[in-house]
Amino acid sequence: QRLAPLLAEGGVKAHVAISAPHKGSFSLAHRQRLHADGTAVPSVTISYDDAERLLRERPARGRIRIRQTVAKRRGWNVVATLGGAARDRNLTWLVGHYDTVSRSHGSVDNAGGTVCLLQAAAHFAAHPPERELRIVFFSGEELGLLGSSAYVAAHEAEVRERGRLVVNVDLSGDSIGEDHYIVLGTRE
Repeated sequence: QRLAPLLAEGGVKAHVAISAPHKGSFSLAHRQRLHADGTAVPSVTISYDDAERLLRERPARGRIRIRQTVAKRRGWNVVATLGGAARDRNLTWLVGHYDTVSRSHGSVDNAGGTVCLLQAAAHFAAHPPERELRIVFFSGEELGLLGSSAYVAAHEAEVRERGRLVVNVDLSGDSIGEDHYIVLGTRE
């Protein structure tokens, strides 16, 4: 989300990304809400093979024509609350998104994360935690964190007063790759 304003400030006219080699479908999520505030730079993702061809041919000029339809749609967050306040009033969230980028099978991003959340829900339904646990499946994340932003806006007081931990499960189940855990927070 920070790339588009930097590109616009730098006078960049277009942004062309290249997909991974031998990938049948290719796409990057070019955040939709950036178009509304005027910071969007025309962006497209091309196949690796097309990128190789362009590097070989080195054309002096090129043209990319993007055809798309913009329409309003409604998305739904799915929320399950488990456990209670036996220990204290702290609230923990286990979250992920169930949408995927266009032209992607979505198995890793984020069907794998969705399965992790479902398994956690089954576990904690059978073994209720002593603190309240909220499991949230967000919609519209690949279009610009729409589901999570709407959730926080609707529950802002609760997030500020009771929120202590958020665990986000994204990109789970890739058979080739590495495990990464990113921890953000204060020293506490």
